[in-house]
Amino acid sequence: MVAGWAGRATREVLGRSGKIDTMPQNFFGSMVRYAVIIFTLLATLQQFGVQTTSFLAVIGAAGLAIGLTLPRNRPDITRYAFERRRRCDAVDLPAVQESTMAVSLAQ
Repeated sequence: MVAGWAGRATREVLGRSGKIDTMPQNFFGSMVRYAVIIFTLLATLQQFGVQTTSFLAVIGAAGLAIGLTLPRNRPDITRYAFERRRRCDAVDLPAVQESTMAVSLAQ
């Protein structure tokens, strides 16, 4: 419930500026939502006596590994991720030719 509220609030705040397209608004809103969910799960586990520092270390190491490996192995995806896109822009990756409808953490 709180995670959904935080995600919606993030989208609304970004939407008020008028300079940010709807795709980044939705992407950052979902990032905030999942961050709140993960934080809540880790806090709950810690209340039950589970040491959560190892979980945080694994999440950080996985993010670092993906962040360092992706540009070297798949430069087309990295280039696509950092280009400015609007909804319904054409996407031309080597294996895919479709239009961009949304960028999200989970489908």
